[in-house]
Amino acid sequence: MESMRRVYSGYVKGQIESQRESIIVLLPYYDTTDKAREILESRDIKARELERQGSLVIIDIEKVIRSQYLEVPDIERLRALITKLEDQYPNKTIFIIADMSVFHHLKKAEELIGYEKSLHRNIKVEKWKELCLYHERDFNLMFTKKEAEELFESHKDKVIQF
Repeated sequence: MESMRRVYSGYVKGQIESQRESIIVLLPYYDTTDKAREILESRDIKARELERQGSLVIIDIEKVIRSQYLEVPDIERLRALITKLEDQYPNKTIFIIADMSVFHHLKKAEELIGYEKSLHRNIKVEKWKELCLYHERDFNLMFTKKEAEELFESHKDKVIQF
């Protein structure tokens, strides 16, 4: 958990410093939204202030996945959120940090593989970036060795392991 917290807080801080005009969407799973705010604040990131300004959005990823507001199948709700944000903020870069372990617990690994393989396809102008985080245990339980290899291949050199 500490590694995951270092990664997401480091990326939030880096994004704030390098692209102030962007919108950062943090979708925690193992951490509550309050815990994620606490982690960010402990690392000198003014999370609450950024949220008030609209530069930071922190939502429990399970709420996004299960939301009836986004009227699409479970796995597509994440893409629907991205599309909605693109429409809402057409001139801003959207940076999404998502704890994808939720898909293991919802038993949606197969759908997740399809989602991961199709990232950045069929989405207007790619003015967004996504950092997908996985708890190592969940990742190993979620995917067979072959599926993990396919997932890594679809992301080529875009994978960081701790």
